[in-house]
Amino acid sequence: MRKVLADLRKINEIVQYDNIWRDSETADLPFNKLTEILGTLLKVDLYIASSDGRLLGIHDEFQVNNDRMKEYKNSRQFPDFYMEGLTSLKFTKENIPVTDELTIFPVELHDNFKNAMTTIIPIFASGIQLGFVVMGKDEEPFSTDDLILAEHAGTVIGTEMLHWYTRKIEQEKREQQNVHLALSSLSYSELEAIKVIIQLFDGMDLRFTALKIAKEYNITRTVIVNAIRKLESAGIIESRSLGTKGTYIKIKNQNIKKSLLTELKHS
Repeated sequence: MRKVLADLRKINEIVQYDNIWRDSETADLPFNKLTEILGTLLKVDLYIASSDGRLLGIHDEFQVNNDRMKEYKNSRQFPDFYMEGLTSLKFTKENIPVTDELTIFPVELHDNFKNAMTTIIPIFASGIQLGFVVMGKDEEPFSTDDLILAEHAGTVIGTEMLHWYTRKIEQEKREQQNVHLALSSLSYSELEAIKVIIQLFDGMDLRFTALKIAKEYNITRTVIVNAIRKLESAGIIESRSLGTKGTYIKIKNQNIKKSLLTELKHS
């Protein structure tokens, strides 16, 4: 029991004294530091996932690196079939065997992980499902002490996820307002130029030649350049010259792109 108490205190110290954010709250894996510390302490594979399956933190204690697990980690996303099982859980489900569809261990490696167990903790706040904590042990079940620590870790993670979610919503609102103000600052001709350029996007970035667009859509090159500069100054896009190959522009993130499309649709 003393060891459990000591480990509980270590978990509390992580939030009280450590900077748990990896680089920044907007990093690809914002919970990776927290995941690494907890996974090492609990000696488990540990994944923190949002309610839509986005992986926010990964700790690979047992180095399971087959093709399926590599895909999860590279895409930072749990697949739909696995999320269907997770979203059906309302309470912690412990010691899930490797034969169960909710195991975090790949079934194709069943012989290597015959005794492996998975524990899943759904994270809720104010009745809203924020995400999941998925933990795996390779050789033995989760003991009562393990589950006490896991549940406490789940509470800590839930608190931090709520903070992250709240900040994320606030950031998205600021970005939406920024897009609105930036587009409002454009002249009619500049706004029309941006509408044309946005239509050419296939993804988040684009390479184009201003002179070609000017001729094809009867817009002056100066208008195109000024519109791009204004959006870049507003922090909506990044751009750089490619010399004779034209200009490269990139929209900062998906939320900004969505806001751009919405604003332009109604302008």
